[in-house]
Amino acid sequence: MIKYRISNWEETFEVSQSKRCEVMKWIALPYNPSSYGFCALMERPDGPEVYGIFCMLALEASQSRTRGELTRGSRETPHDARTLSVKLRVKEAKLKAAIQVLSSEEVGWIEAEVIPEEEDQSLPGFDSERTPSRLDTSAPTVQDRTEQDGTGQDETEQDPTSKEVEGVMPAGWKSMSQEKAKKARVKSNTPLMVELGSLFNRMESTKWTVAEAMALLEILPIEPEEYRAVRTYYRATIDKREDFRRRDLLTLLNNWLGEADRASRRANTATGGVVKKEKVERPMPEDFEAFLDYSNPSLLDRKDEAWRHMKKEYDEWKEAQDA
Repeated sequence: MIKYRISNWEETFEVSQSKRCEVMKWIALPYNPSSYGFCALMERPDGPEVYGIFCMLALEASQSRTRGELTRGSRETPHDARTLSVKLRVKEAKLKAAIQVLSSEEVGWIEAEVIPEEEDQSLPGFDSERTPSRLDTSAPTVQDRTEQDGTGQDETEQDPTSKEVEGVMPAGWKSMSQEKAKKARVKSNTPLMVELGSLFNRMESTKWTVAEAMALLEILPIEPEEYRAVRTYYRATIDKREDFRRRDLLTLLNNWLGEADRASRRANTATGGVVKKEKVERPMPEDFEAFLDYSNPSLLDRKDEAWRHMKKEYDEWKEAQDA
């Protein structure tokens, strides 16, 4: 299996503001038109296109648990061209070609590391003690694939549950626009979709949108403990004044890691764990209402309670606005 990472991430893309952010909504993108890698790239006919793809890859790498690495999910499964094409809405062939150029000695903006294959211990389907088997593919380089089968075609395999999720997608789902994906429906729900939908009292017969299914693929695989914490959190009875759970399925999936951390902290508190609290109460800033309107408009009528619980998220938003 190949793990890709952005070269010299810490020195090139991290600044003092970004180091204080747990969730990145922006990156500090340097510009040096005299660098050898940039000049070599722009001499190519497809140079501007490859540069654009690199910017998208850098943004994606900022969302990984280990920043700078092109991985997905809580287990940091390495991305390959196929999974990146789903996430970035870029054709797989273009991503393969771009990664090959960006990882060349001439450009050197992406590094590739060979890591040992881990045996997939997950099982197909879903139950309360295990998460379903997840997307787990190897990602040899384009050159390796070409040498193996002479065609350059992707020979990777998926586990049963991942095949099941992609198997219910309608034709052409990978190239759908965001608006169309929010309206289009899957052909049927998988057991995992039914289980997650039940957290929002969704009927089993209500088919997921393509956008929701794509968001699910992006967060796979999920650790069993992480899923159990989220499931317990979303099934719990919580006072409305302190209920800051996401209100719909797509928003939960798009903010999965943050919600999993929130659920774990809540579970830790319930069992007597120590949770760090702010010692001094900060006054509500004037633009906090603008932050709520951006992040969760449903809380505008409860902004005083929201401020007590969302200072950290506000600070990250404010840093992104000021950058």
